[in-house]
Amino acid sequence: MGKLKFDRQDVEAIRLSISEDGDVWKNPKLIDLKNKIKIYYKDKCVKCCYCQRSFRGEFNLVIDIEHILPKSVFKKYMFTPKNLSIACKRCNMKIKKASMAFIELNFHKRLIFNKKYYKFIHPNLDVYKKHIMRINVEVGDLAFTKYNVIKNSEKGNYTYNFFKLYEFEIQNFDLAQGLPVIEKYI
Repeated sequence: MGKLKFDRQDVEAIRLSISEDGDVWKNPKLIDLKNKIKIYYKDKCVKCCYCQRSFRGEFNLVIDIEHILPKSVFKKYMFTPKNLSIACKRCNMKIKKASMAFIELNFHKRLIFNKKYYKFIHPNLDVYKKHIMRINVEVGDLAFTKYNVIKNSEKGNYTYNFFKLYEFEIQNFDLAQGLPVIEKYI
């Protein structure tokens, strides 16, 4: 699959949205462009860029377009393909939000899309499976999920902790062992 590219119509919608007052990202002129972005990343990766849970068969409404660098802080990268991916609502809206904790403070503005400036696994600059292997087995109602950080990878460990991936393991381990579900994990 090639890179995400915007055609003339996309560029015009972006230009018009920026020229109008209000929240650029919420401008109705961007509906087709947003659908194009979701379809591209859904076809490319099929899963949340942070927790790796599958989006197979999911409606687009449950999938967020993820701005790796928050659009509220880095407006100029709002439509930059290297800054876009798709994420589940949990990772995007509940955990990451507009946090900047994952970026090195000494980043060079002209080299902002260099993977060395990101503490977590960057969806477009890093290869997730070189840092974390997600193991998932489902049998009937039982599920087993484990995130295995590869060779004690710094980015793998940071991603595991930042996105609280252990929360998926705890509930699923309990279910797989036939233990009762603990309310705090629901």
